Parts: sequence; C-alpha cells; structure tokens
Amino acid sequence: MNLKEFITDTLSEIVEGVHVAANTPRYAGIIAPGTEAGEAIELSDVSFDVLVTTDEEGGGGLKVMGIFEAGGKMSSGNAHRVSFSVPVNLRANVNEGA
Repeated sequence: MNLKEFITDTLSEIVEGVHVAANTPRYAGIIAPGTEAGEAIELSDVSFDVLVTTDEEGGGGLKVMGIFEAGGKMSSGNAHRVSFSVPVNLRANVNEGA
C-alpha cells in the first residue's frame, strides 16, 4: 500500500469510527464530547510512525512496509522511518455523502 492510501484510510477509519461511536446513545457525551458554539475546537493528534520504502519498479513513490513484507530481505539503504502527526477534529460532522 502506498503512503498516501495508508494515511487516507487510517484517518478516515478513525474519524468515521469516532463519529459512529460518539453518536451511539449509550456513549453520548462520553466519546469526543462536542463543543459549544464560539468555543475553541480541541484537536487530537493522530501520530504515525511508519517504515517506508521507495518503489523504483512501480513508477516511484513511497510504500508502507508491513512487518511481514520485509521478510528479512530488506537493506537499510531503501527503507526509511517516517514519524509525523496530523491534527484532527474528531468531533466534526462527517459528510456522509462525500
């Protein structure tokens, strides 16, 4: 899986999962409670720490390396560890139609 797909899928699943859980009557007001109008929105950082490799054969780009994909056959010259965080408003309304 390329890095862009991995980030998109991960963030989408987190945001949609929190939205569904927060709107379940049993957990209303417990999971990612909403904010009042005019108050600052609290963002949550979703942190990533991934191992990526360059895809020279497939037209370039970065691929996320799974633990079992390496199989002990990877040289350190083509693998790179990338760490970053993405701020996300976990309580924002999810656009169901998009």
